[in-house]
Amino acid sequence: MSRNHSFRVPASTSNLGAGFDALSLALNRYLRVTLEIEPFPSSQRRGGCAEGADGVVSSGKMFAELTTPALRATPPLRGGEWPDFEIIASGIDAASIPTTSDNLILRVAKSVASARNRPLPGFRMTIDNEIPLARGMGSSAAAIIAGITCYELAAKERLSEKDIFRHAHEFESHPDNLAAALRGGLVVATESAEGGVVIAKLTVAEGATAIVVIPGFELSTEKARAVLPQTYSRRDAVYNIQRSALTVAALTTGNWPLLREAMRDRIHQPYRAPLIPGFEEILALDLPGLVGVSLSGAGPTVFALAKPADAEGTGRAIANVFEKYGVSAIPHFVNIDTVGRYIEPS
Repeated sequence: MSRNHSFRVPASTSNLGAGFDALSLALNRYLRVTLEIEPFPSSQRRGGCAEGADGVVSSGKMFAELTTPALRATPPLRGGEWPDFEIIASGIDAASIPTTSDNLILRVAKSVASARNRPLPGFRMTIDNEIPLARGMGSSAAAIIAGITCYELAAKERLSEKDIFRHAHEFESHPDNLAAALRGGLVVATESAEGGVVIAKLTVAEGATAIVVIPGFELSTEKARAVLPQTYSRRDAVYNIQRSALTVAALTTGNWPLLREAMRDRIHQPYRAPLIPGFEEILALDLPGLVGVSLSGAGPTVFALAKPADAEGTGRAIANVFEKYGVSAIPHFVNIDTVGRYIEPS
């Protein structure tokens, strides 16, 4: 008899301006996964095809990296190295989620099993994705946490948080998005002197609406990191340290007038701005009710907080700037996820 498990992992927006590689906020857009763990009859396998939101079967690339050829069935891997599997993907960017062994969730699960010397049964994985890929909303972090969760459920081994981050570090070196995906809420994350991850989870005060304005183009984290300098002046480092601390204070106390200044940055946004048409103009917007604005992660999505009565106008104004530069963009009004990874009781 097969075992079924379902879970979800939230999107996240990191940095929040000055808090480069330290601050992240979980959002209520989810990567949802259902596992049907062995056995399922081979006659029911659909060959690892991805079904898009429009019902068209397609295949695609790894959660932000690898392109696959045209639609094809996925043969099970042989040689005793990896069991049969099937992956079915739907939702946002389903055509870009691979259903082969290149799938990041599957790669992470396989990596954890190998590191822990544990066998995994075959399984069918059904993905329902709400997180845009390569847009600075933590899609890779969500996939990594999902892969570790798949291992835990398939191998019947729950991991400590320390082990989760140790395995996740093999795929993503900075802990901010990973911490938000796992824990939810506002997180401050750092690596300890011993190499572990130290996290503080905080609660954001009420009184502001979160907005993500998603432009119609992708920007890989690798490309966005490549433009950053190797060294910074002490003046710029101090500038960001001060504002990162102020961001945490403003968000947790609801002292919204502090936030516009707190979210200013000299470490990453000035260098990434040339990659994102209109971003400098967006940072300079003077709008009623806008309390803070920044890149979401490495971009190109823009994250903003606004007074609830002004949120719709704020989102539209940011989208209008993108469109002025020839880039389509859609504002979304989101809530903060306070739970993080959630595994449904089975």
